[in-house]
Amino acid sequence: MHWANLVHWWLVTPSTKIVWLFIGLLAQLLFSMRFLVQWIATEKARASIILETFWYFSFFGGILLLAYAVYVPTPFSSSAKRRASSSTRATSISSGLEKREAGSVTAT
Repeated sequence: MHWANLVHWWLVTPSTKIVWLFIGLLAQLLFSMRFLVQWIATEKARASIILETFWYFSFFGGILLLAYAVYVPTPFSSSAKRRASSSTRATSISSGLEKREAGSVTAT
């Protein structure tokens, strides 16, 4: 793409569309960071572990991807992001319950 075409696109594209483009890129970045975080933590620990940060990246990246999928509706993105967000939410809730149960076992 030539610079002239990019400048023309920037000038004629509505600002809401540009904002949603950046939201989509941020969502992809957050959702992808979970893999990087897990990989670094696993390498440092020399064991397969999942940090709490992994779930935060998953949850917030999934929510932003869902918002983007609703704004830019395609049959694939809408259904896939809804399923990903609900499974991430369910997993993070169960992970939190396991932590509370483990904490109550060690406290007694």
